[in-house]
Amino acid sequence: MIRVFSLFPVLYAAALSLLGFVRTAGADTTDAALRERSLTTLRHELATTEGWVRVHAAEALIEHGQSAGLDSLYAGELAAATPPYRIGVRRVLARVAPGPERATHLAAICAALHEPAGPDRVHAAETLAKLGAATPTDTPVIAAWLATADAPTAAYLRWLRVQLAPASQRAAEEAALAALLLSDLSAARLRAAYALARLSNLAPDTVALLRMRATLEPPDSPARAFVVAAAFAHLASASPDRAGLRTQLRSFLAQGTPGEQFEVAVILGRQSDRDDVPALAALLSATHPDARIGGANGLLHILR
Repeated sequence: MIRVFSLFPVLYAAALSLLGFVRTAGADTTDAALRERSLTTLRHELATTEGWVRVHAAEALIEHGQSAGLDSLYAGELAAATPPYRIGVRRVLARVAPGPERATHLAAICAALHEPAGPDRVHAAETLAKLGAATPTDTPVIAAWLATADAPTAAYLRWLRVQLAPASQRAAEEAALAALLLSDLSAARLRAAYALARLSNLAPDTVALLRMRATLEPPDSPARAFVVAAAFAHLASASPDRAGLRTQLRSFLAQGTPGEQFEVAVILGRQSDRDDVPALAALLSATHPDARIGGANGLLHILR
């Protein structure tokens, strides 16, 4: 005869296992629903917005493997696009078009970079940096422009020079970009931080400068969210400063401008911390489409 008490440990273990399964299944269902809502948000913004906001939605979809139909959509838009937005259209097409067509779009962007008085020139520099598509043949043009460029424009040019630098010169070019964090112009600090957030393997001195700048950046500075986000992106996971920076970033999610919300959401999403899911999910109901796009993009990084 089997004693009831002897079965209790087995039944208890089975119950715990079932409970764990239900919780996991529930979490998976919630993740799937939130992922689908994020994709639906991006598709909605693609269909209902225009201009640069629409480009942001398209790029987020591309980033998460949802590029179907974007080549034909933006190819049709290119003919009517005016400067500098046409660079944004080509930026999307350079990411989704087949090889020969991609080369055509990149050549057009490079041509805009090489045109000293061109209306697309600054956007071309930014786009080539974002795509990582500048070539050594662009180096003399970048150097000549850098000699006369203002500090905000120099941030894009310095970003390009870091990407183009041989290994022996990389540290010097990175230091020159990071030095713009000390500029008197908030636009230069913002762009330098944006660029540094997207570079990998930063030197310890650069990371230290980002941490310092995150402390010194005035509370009302347009650059603050971008500087804090860049510092957070490069801090080691064990850094004692990380929790404080995350708290600041979450405050920008709740109360920042749409541009700040967009940037912070993407940076937090790329860190893949599930604790950020509720704050990012709240952005899906934000008023501005850029905030919704940023929230969706960040969530899709975490829920992939």
